Amino acid sequence: METISIRRICQGVLGGSLIIGLGAAIPLQSSLSKAAFVPAPLSEKTIDLQFNAGFLEAGRQKANQRWGDEIHFDEIEWSSPTEGSVLARVWNVSSLIQFHISEDRKALKTLRFNPKPGSPGNMWEAWRHRHAYIFLSGDDYRWNSLEDEKPRLDYDTGAFYDEYLKELWSFWTVKRLPNHASGKSSSVIEDESDVSAMKKSIRVRLDQAGLVQPLPVTFQINLWHMPVKIFFEVDSSSNAARGYPEIHLVGKYTWTYNRAEWRRRHGYQQDFWGDYKVDADWPEQRRLSQTDGGRLDELLDRTVAYWVDVSIQQVLADLQQKVQMALVQARSEVQ
Repeated sequence: METISIRRICQGVLGGSLIIGLGAAIPLQSSLSKAAFVPAPLSEKTIDLQFNAGFLEAGRQKANQRWGDEIHFDEIEWSSPTEGSVLARVWNVSSLIQFHISEDRKALKTLRFNPKPGSPGNMWEAWRHRHAYIFLSGDDYRWNSLEDEKPRLDYDTGAFYDEYLKELWSFWTVKRLPNHASGKSSSVIEDESDVSAMKKSIRVRLDQAGLVQPLPVTFQINLWHMPVKIFFEVDSSSNAARGYPEIHLVGKYTWTYNRAEWRRRHGYQQDFWGDYKVDADWPEQRRLSQTDGGRLDELLDRTVAYWVDVSIQQVLADLQQKVQMALVQARSEVQ
């Protein structure tokens, strides 16, 4: 099978808001044992797929996004009636925010974002990573990718993303913190349950060659609590050298998400006439040109596409292992 590059972005708009992405088929290289494969009779088994990813919330397989869940605050520590600090989280990135607020606690005067005490690394590096790009050194920005050579991102665009995404933290803080400070929090209480692991049972039909027919697989990840539905099919092919069937994608995989919601969480929108604009509550004087709006759309599309790629690779690896285990079990049942 020809190996096709997976470097690509989402394509197409359905109804102005639902985005359908398209990815390439990628053969999976497995590291399982090379023990000789013994033919098994036709059998039907249930296998439990597992996929662990904390900030992708793979354990949520239903819609969970709610108004007010964009930023979460812990209890404020006040150093004076108008000054304090609070630990905030946005898409599982944490920051200790120091602030100065008006006496009526309706308007923030100053903000300072600091890394969470005791946390390794830089919060802005983590924030870039969430958005599928990285800064190496000097003027070297790169798109994140599963490929060995990560695609270059031109410096001006990378610097624009840095600036905008930092302002995005200010935007949600200014929009939500005053209510939290005055005891009228509009933010949804954060769900403390563990949603990092997906566990999904699927039925597979097996014979001595592996899967009897292509197997459809669907699952969901959640980017900043926004659902992304992923759809693909897998089949198996014999590999005499390895001694067991290999799982591979059939054709291309697709995904869907709500682009309007994805833009809203990032503080901007595109109106009926195609013009881009930031939210009315944006804390800085910023106008979005068509070029800047297009660059933000590319960032958001690439972000979804990258985390879809990462998720599918992990699910495929688990599927390869679970199908192999099911074949071993089927063989033992007839001995």
